[in-house]
Amino acid sequence: MNAGDARTRASRWIERHAADLPGFTGAYFAGSICALSDEAPLPPSSDVDVMVVLDGDPPAKVGKFSHDDVLLEITFLTRSLFDTPEGVLGKYHLAASFA
Repeated sequence: MNAGDARTRASRWIERHAADLPGFTGAYFAGSICALSDEAPLPPSSDVDVMVVLDGDPPAKVGKFSHDDVLLEITFLTRSLFDTPEGVLGKYHLAASFA
């Protein structure tokens, strides 16, 4: 499978499962999937990191699971982490996805 297909399948999971969560404000990809072109092969052992942003306290991390033949790792984050650009850029685990 290539990275573009993996992103599409992960986006479907977001639409079907995350978008209806109370306080859902958005989602984005993080990690190595961001550096891959759509045509680049995704190694079978690689996961797709999905950050789901919610207004309010996030639930516990779901962790890794298979969805539509893609290994997803879902992390929930509170929207308040994104209130200011300085707040995002000051946190390495957030900044890398927005640099």
